[in-house]
Amino acid sequence: TGQLLWASHFVDPERQAGVTVAADDTDAVLFAGRLRGTMHAGADVLTAAGNGSTDDIFLIKMAP
Repeated sequence: TGQLLWASHFVDPERQAGVTVAADDTDAVLFAGRLRGTMHAGADVLTAAGNGSTDDIFLIKMAP
């Protein structure tokens, strides 16, 4: 129908960027990218290992 079904916001004021999105054979959605600082992904908080001067990578899998 072209109507929005779902949306979420994962970022904080630091730098995060999504790089790729894919679906697996179970229709789970995977997305990968890079982050600096922290990023909230549902109930989980991802924190970059660097001291704010380098980017880390993330991979999130969301069940269908």
